[in-house]
Amino acid sequence: MTTKHLQFLLALVLLFTFTSCFSVRQNQHYYMLVANPRLAHSRINLEDVKLASYLDRHELCYLAKTGELVRLPKAKWVQPLGAILKNYFTTALRPPIGILTDDTPKVTVILDQFLMTADGAFHVTGAVEVRCPSQPTQRNAFTFVLPSRGTPSVDSLVIQSRTALDKILDEQLGLARDK
Repeated sequence: MTTKHLQFLLALVLLFTFTSCFSVRQNQHYYMLVANPRLAHSRINLEDVKLASYLDRHELCYLAKTGELVRLPKAKWVQPLGAILKNYFTTALRPPIGILTDDTPKVTVILDQFLMTADGAFHVTGAVEVRCPSQPTQRNAFTFVLPSRGTPSVDSLVIQSRTALDKILDEQLGLARDK
């Protein structure tokens, strides 16, 4: 083989490698959860959102009947889920400038379970910890299940995730959305 043939073959291999990598990236879809700021003037200072480590990942996944986490193909969160949830709560709880004081309660949202199961139901288990300088720390545990929206899919998982977060805001943090 001549040098020109080797250069041509190398260029061909590089071209196929580049196109296959490019096509895989094009088929990848990224998702995020965007909260609307609550109109009620929140007097809550979000300190942290803690998510079980097995859930803090980029991949969208659901829990199979066998207990395996099944990844939804070609679907990822734009950040690890823990960062997305913290951004969601921070946006929703953003108080007007100057309303927070040293006495403002500091809240940590802890999510031990935040996932869809194989039947399409969405299970949430966690707690809200409220720390206020003048009172002992309060920990309020919660568990709820959102009914199935059909078999697990990217759309149903994203919709159910947002619905679950809004339910936590409304029922656990007492911030029902103003109409």
